[in-house]
Amino acid sequence: MTRIQTIAFDARYVNDRYHGIGRHAYNLLDALTRLDRDRRYLVYYNPDDKNTRFDLKSLGERPNVELKPLRLSLYSPAEQLVWPLVLTQARADLFHSPYVLLPLLTRIKSVMTIHDLIFELYPQYRTSSYLQKFYRPMTQLGIRRASLVLTVSEAASRDIQQFYHVDSTHLRVIGNAVDTTFQAPDASVSVTKLAEVRARYNLPARFIFSLGVGRPHKNVETLIDAFARLDPAIAPLLVIGGEPDARFPDEVGARIQAHNLTDRVIRIGMIQEADLPIIYSLADLFVFPSLVEGFGLPPLEAMACGTPVLASTAPAVAEAVGNAALSFDPRDSGQLASVLHKALTE
Repeated sequence: MTRIQTIAFDARYVNDRYHGIGRHAYNLLDALTRLDRDRRYLVYYNPDDKNTRFDLKSLGERPNVELKPLRLSLYSPAEQLVWPLVLTQARADLFHSPYVLLPLLTRIKSVMTIHDLIFELYPQYRTSSYLQKFYRPMTQLGIRRASLVLTVSEAASRDIQQFYHVDSTHLRVIGNAVDTTFQAPDASVSVTKLAEVRARYNLPARFIFSLGVGRPHKNVETLIDAFARLDPAIAPLLVIGGEPDARFPDEVGARIQAHNLTDRVIRIGMIQEADLPIIYSLADLFVFPSLVEGFGLPPLEAMACGTPVLASTAPAVAEAVGNAALSFDPRDSGQLASVLHKALTE
């Protein structure tokens, strides 16, 4: 058997647009290149994509890493023509994709990752005509082409087997893990630093925190409905992190207006990576109301920072948090309001 010596890693997801997948890809790449020092890693990234979140430059300084700028858009037909040439010239032995896209016309071994079925369950997320037509067939062809398909939870594995008719022997479940930067502030984090983060995002003295981009499956609207039921005398303000998705109506903003909560809900937009552990730690509670996830990493990050968590009963989320969180039906705002009341008063 030929030894795998050179690995081509598709790091075009490591940027400001791809929130969860970007973090997964960067942390995986960081760990692989730190632990697997005998192999050579060719890290392909698009220099035109805005990346203020992850330090690829530092990874490129490792002796077993070469950063390879590649101006190749994700989800474009050109990928299937360009990648075979790039990989042949690089003499790569294996191609690792942290998502579903694989070069189909190469003969080298390949690994792909299917995090979830969100693009299948919410086809409106596939906003380009190319994605609308080819996402499913390209994923299916990638599964056939891949030497191994990775996913991040048993719940996602069951969904993939059922939806794409994948044999379980072709799938490997490797759960996500919390980065070591997520921990309660210790003596090394100064009072001044905590105050700086609080001021940067206009955080109140006490608050409930939730994190999620403005997409339907994040279900922040149900959290707003539940929060509106709470007595302001017992409920601190609600802080929502994550940017609205410009492709879709701002339903979260509309729900805040409908409940007349503009003075009780603070939207802080995109959060700098270094600030997120501190914000988790400052919060009274963290609420994760997603309808569907492949894993659900934010609840575990909040727990690592010492913050109590309320998490939805979506299968992958329930699998990730176990019995360490208060759970609620993400489609029942009344139940969520009751769980919030319990967490705030008991």
